[in-house]
Parts: sequence; structure tokens; C-alpha cells
Amino acid sequence: DNLVNFFNLNRTVNDAEDEFSIECATRRIIDVLDLIGIFFHQGNYLQGITLLAAAQETFMKVAILQKVQDLTVTIPGQSWKGNEVISWTIGGLFLSSRLRNLTIENKKDCLAQLRFPVKNYTLESDKDFSLTNRNFAMLHWLECLESRFQPWKLLKWSCASRREQDNDLRNQLMHNLRGVEKQEVIEYLLGYQSVNTDDVMEAYNNQVKQPFLAAIQLFNLPSQREKLRKQLDTVKSYLR
Repeated sequence: DNLVNFFNLNRTVNDAEDEFSIECATRRIIDVLDLIGIFFHQGNYLQGITLLAAAQETFMKVAILQKVQDLTVTIPGQSWKGNEVISWTIGGLFLSSRLRNLTIENKKDCLAQLRFPVKNYTLESDKDFSLTNRNFAMLHWLECLESRFQPWKLLKWSCASRREQDNDLRNQLMHNLRGVEKQEVIEYLLGYQSVNTDDVMEAYNNQVKQPFLAAIQLFNLPSQREKLRKQLDTVKSYLR
């Protein structure tokens, strides 16, 4: 039970915590980045790639929330903090329901004040505002919020609005349960750019994990790292 709970990340959330809070979600990301390394080291590529995709999307959401939370949004007669305008729930990252009765133009104005690149997208109906939860738009938003942010190759490729589906290893693994070779994993981790290594761990650590951790620090996300190996050893002791 302890082993299953560990790998399901149940240990990161208790009844007193909000799993959609910045702190709790960041803790999950930090743990997952270490778990991914363990999976890749053991050749368990399906688990690693699946967790990595989830970690990247979660990071973009919490980094956006961290940046906008103290911004002020004002329209005639009303004013809110950024964390009152954007809401992250099980459905994704969207404008808060408190803005439901605003006009389309007022909603666009709210997003613009949160530095969302509204001029780059078509926002003509309420349905269009689901764009805030699309990967390509979230990445663009992050780049507008923090000019120093340098997305790693895989994140940029994963967030491209148009990409070659045959190369989308995560989708092929998830939707078709295909097998995967080491070289395919390396190409995926490098965002299908030039491959200068035949070592999965080198590709992951240097091209994904290290820039990922640097981005967590850049966005000032709570990043206290737990001693993962020590926790794993504790879990293993239950199996002896």
C-alpha cells in the first residue's frame, strides 16, 4: 500500500491541503521530476514520458498563477487581484466564474491586464476563452509574463499548435499503447532537434530536468526538494 501510494503521489496531498494550490502542485512537480529519472534509468519509458507531459502542463499553470496572483485587474466599477480572475480547477486554467456576466470586450481587457497576448488570438465568443488552457497559449502567456524565461526544447515542441502527429511519442504511447525504443525517447526529450547523445539519462538530465528546475526557480515557485531516495528506501523496508 505504501509503495502504491508513493508512486500515485497520494502522499503529497492531505485533507487540509488544496491540490490545486501553487505550493502543493509544485511539490508534485519536484517529486515527479525525480521519479521520471528513476523510470528512465530503469527503461520504463511509458511511465516517464506520461509523467513528464503532466509535469510540464502543471508547471505552466502554476507558473502563470504565481505571476498573475498579485497583478490588479480593473474594469469600470470593479477591481480584482489576478488570482481572483484566473481559476485552476479539475477542468483546467480558465477565467473565474465571477467574470461570467462580463462582456467579451471586458473579458479580453481582463486577460490583457494579466499580460495574456490577446492580440494574437481570436476571442469573439465565450467558448474562445478556453484558449487559456491550451498549451501553446499558456507557453506564449508565460513568455509575456517573464521575459527571462527560456523554455526547454521539449516544452516548446510539446506546446506547438501544429506538430507532426507521428512524432508525438506521448500520444502514440497513450492512445495506441505502442512500444518505444531508447533512441525514440532521446529524440522526444530533445524536441526532435539535433541529437548529440545516445544516453537517455543524459538527454533527460541536461536537456529537460535542469532547465525545468531552473524555470521553477525563475518563477519563484516553492521548490523545497524532498529526499526521494530516502523515502523510497523507507517504502522498500516495508517489503522486506
